Amino acid sequence: MRPNERLPRFGQDGDRGSITPLILGLTLCLLLLVAGVTATGSAFLGRSRLQNQCDGAALAASDAADVPGRARLTAVANSAAITYLAVRPGHVGVRVAVGADTVTATCWTDTDITFGDMFLTPTLYQEVQASSLLRYRGA
Repeated sequence: MRPNERLPRFGQDGDRGSITPLILGLTLCLLLLVAGVTATGSAFLGRSRLQNQCDGAALAASDAADVPGRARLTAVANSAAITYLAVRPGHVGVRVAVGADTVTATCWTDTDITFGDMFLTPTLYQEVQASSLLRYRGA
């Protein structure tokens, strides 16, 4: 270094514009985080909605199979659950099993995910179970 040459001070020409890529990168990370949280919340709400519908379907199937003097037929309970879900929003599949004193409904659907296309999964397959006790225990 020559005696008359000055050292460049911090913040002069060599550092100009270096904060812009950092801010852009952090903004992109923040947007991805917000999209991920929104997609996760969407999946959680879809599962909660499916569970509520399945609870109602299990109760409807239990009421249909719980008639004194009628054999507890799985077909009758399954039909009641399908009829219950037919008037509800969304396309929910159901399968009913009648036990000695309970009715168990298994429900499934493909839930639409907000920002799902960003994560290459526009829908998410979800499956839940619900059960209901039979009140009438006679033959």
